[in-house]
This record gives sequence, C-alpha cells and structure tokens, in this order.
Amino acid sequence: MKASVQTYIIVGMMMKLEIDYRERGENARKSSRRERAELYYTNKGIEVESKSLELGDFVFDDKVCYEYKTIDDFMQSFNKNHIFNQVTNQSAYYPFSFLIIEGSISIY
Repeated sequence: MKASVQTYIIVGMMMKLEIDYRERGENARKSSRRERAELYYTNKGIEVESKSLELGDFVFDDKVCYEYKTIDDFMQSFNKNHIFNQVTNQSAYYPFSFLIIEGSISIY
C-alpha cells in the first residue's frame, strides 16, 4: 500500500520546520541533509524555512528540536565538553529535544 502525500495540520495551523542553513550532513559532495529535508517536507505540505538557528539543526513549530552530529563531530564536541552545553540549552528551551548521532564505527 502506497502512502499518500498529506498536509500536516496541528489545531488548524500548518506545521513549520526551521532548518539551520549551515546544516550540510556527513558528505558535502552529496545533496545536503538540509536540501533533502527541504524537499521532503515541502512535498508533505509543511512550510520550510532555512535560517540561522541558535540551537539545533531542525526545529518543528518551536517545540521539537533535533541536533544532528556525525560521529567525528560528536567526539570533537564531547572532548571539548561543548555537547553537554548544547543538549542542556536545547532541553531548557524546547519541550522536546533530540540528539541524533549518525555514522559507522569500526570495531577493528
């Protein structure tokens, strides 16, 4: 069964997604995470705005905040204790905040 494109409505208002314009993803040669998200959510009927965000990489309706990190970026942020300030600030400002770490770890 194929899903249909739907417009997401919350209490009579159209959902809005703000994406940090600096968001690029793990591989700069591929289309960026920002570009893919803009296309995906626009096709779902969600208003998308690319702008400079103080916290997070993606924010839905000023309520849900996502911070994406590659493994290398996460380790750098961890070693500098930057990640702890980031997630603390996000969780203090947004009702729902998430840290997503992407990539592969080689055990050998």
